[in-house]
Parts: sequence; C-alpha cells; structure tokens
Amino acid sequence: TLTVKNPSTEPIKVTFPSSQKYDFVVTDSTTGRDVWRWSANKSFFMALVDQTVPANGSLVFTEQWKPLGRGRYLVHGVLVSLSHRAEAYASVIVP
Repeated sequence: TLTVKNPSTEPIKVTFPSSQKYDFVVTDSTTGRDVWRWSANKSFFMALVDQTVPANGSLVFTEQWKPLGRGRYLVHGVLVSLSHRAEAYASVIVP
C-alpha cells in the first residue's frame, strides 16, 4: 500500500501524465534485479488526468505481489505525477 497524504488545510490538485497514478517495483536485495513491476504488461490511457486531494486527505493505492521464493526484497512505491513527488520503500523478508 502506498499512501500519499495532504497535510495542508487546503485541497491540492495532483496531475498525472496518463491514467497510471502509481507504480510498485519489487527488487531482489541479493541480486539487485527487479522481480516484479505492477505496471508491466498494462496499458494506460495517455491524457493528462487531475485528481484533487482534500485538505488533510490522502490517496491510497494497494496492490498484491506474490513472491516466487524465499529471500529479502525491497519494495518501492511511487506516485506517477507531473505535479507532486511521493515515494516510499519497504524491506520484506520471505522466510
């Protein structure tokens, strides 16, 4: 889950270059190779898309990844926006 918060007292308009608003990438920490990308093999409508985030509101994007094996992985969530930058990282250990 990637949560992007607007802590201000005013709404903000977030502009996206397409219908894709976010992405998740999972990297194998041992090899440094990407093992999963949410947006892979997906098509997105190419047009500017605006979304308003209310004051003290947030955008929440959730996807599920099924690991293929044991290991330590780095998960990177990113907001795909022209107007605002947001990203988060998490380390996941699959026993």
